[in-house]
Amino acid sequence: MPKHFFFREAFKIQLFIWPIYWLMTVLLNYHLHPERTLWEQLIAFGMFILTFNASTALFFFLFVKGRKWLVWLGLVLLFVLSSSGVYHVVYRLMPKYGMVMMEPDRLSNSNKFLWEMLNNYLTLILAAGALVLHIRSKKNLIRKERETQARLEKEKEANASLLAMLGAQVDPHFTFNILAGVQAQCEEQLPNEARTIELLTDMWRYAQSSAKKPIVIIEKEIDAVNRYLELERTRFEHCYVNFSIEGEACGQKLPPGVLRTCLENAFKYGYRGLADKPIEAKLWLMDDGFRFVCKNWVNKNRENILSTGTGLSSTRRRLELLFPNTHEMHVWETADNIFTVEITILEYEDDFRDFEMRGAR
Repeated sequence: MPKHFFFREAFKIQLFIWPIYWLMTVLLNYHLHPERTLWEQLIAFGMFILTFNASTALFFFLFVKGRKWLVWLGLVLLFVLSSSGVYHVVYRLMPKYGMVMMEPDRLSNSNKFLWEMLNNYLTLILAAGALVLHIRSKKNLIRKERETQARLEKEKEANASLLAMLGAQVDPHFTFNILAGVQAQCEEQLPNEARTIELLTDMWRYAQSSAKKPIVIIEKEIDAVNRYLELERTRFEHCYVNFSIEGEACGQKLPPGVLRTCLENAFKYGYRGLADKPIEAKLWLMDDGFRFVCKNWVNKNRENILSTGTGLSSTRRRLELLFPNTHEMHVWETADNIFTVEITILEYEDDFRDFEMRGAR
């Protein structure tokens, strides 16, 4: 439990309780001890609040920080200090100013004084412990409500995605057969167009097969990226894109289409036809995951192109849902108009510390 939450809640509760307690104390003393002045009661009340909050802080460390040995030692020390404080303030200092709250004969028996102090102290620490338990229960309740809300949001989003996918489905076999027929007709007279249709068919087949798979292995994604780049090279006479891979593919996991989405965004808003401003993409493969970086020069003339706005933002959301604690995605544009997308997915959350130590970022 965060300290700021604990002390904020403790302050709010005490701000409500202490005024009521003070009024009740004044009323009782008015009938039982009319000789006590408001100043005397106020001093005693201040010492009580000080001891109560010290006990509350100690219980905070007991229940939240798990330092039990330190807390029990602190409670004993607090009892000694508070008893000594009451003795010197109430029985020694206050009488010098004409404020007598306790009869002097109570000091004649030191054991009785300590037992009375212990009785009051036990009541005080029980109240402090109850306050801490109440705040911790409230924090746990808030955490569970947030977890439930987050789970419901994820289920709602997953159901919406499923409905959208089912609504957009067509008969793939019929479409594949049509494309295969067109490809066969073009092979002799238009081989380039036939190859384009073949690549497009393969890409669509991969999209259809992975639509029901939230996670695929990196080998399939690399193959899909290579086919996409080949398709772009057949579409444009001058297409400058450098895609390199470092490391070995060994079944690393990722959502389908993540790498291709970054490249599609680079083709859409970059200079694909300028040799001095190529699209640069590199994939680092590791045993525990991968890192992908895609860079392109921003073509200001293409900023007004109609966009659905779901490419990179959808990729980010998918990563948050599927790899909530084991991914990083950074998107930025430099002053010299270079747009960069960087995605890292590792197998375990602790791997990020080792990844940073290796100097990958």
